[in-house]
Amino acid sequence: MGSVKRAGRSRHTMSASVCGLDVHKDSTYATILNSEGKIINQMRMNNEKVLSYLSHYKVSKVAMDASTPVASLYRQLISEGFDVVVSHPKKTRYIAEARIKSDRVDSKVIAELEVGCVAACICA
Repeated sequence: MGSVKRAGRSRHTMSASVCGLDVHKDSTYATILNSEGKIINQMRMNNEKVLSYLSHYKVSKVAMDASTPVASLYRQLISEGFDVVVSHPKKTRYIAEARIKSDRVDSKVIAELEVGCVAACICA
């Protein structure tokens, strides 16, 4: 797993993996990236298994597009202590403008957007 050096602070390194979720009515496609944007794992699962899946990885942030099926999963992840970001799909232009649309690509792009945000926050 990658680490990010914290600028202007001690030499302590911090693990920063991010999970992007493409949530549907019955299933979710997850992509976990390390701090350098490299894929750690990608997998489709039933929505009920997302929490147990995430518990196997040191995820610093979970990101997903807003949609009707997201609400219950969001509440579950928040109650378990995950840092969750929900983005409006129309505002996530990177996904909307993608030529290749699939759950795998969408979940990876959501995670990539958050890796950039996490790295900016850690390094700032």
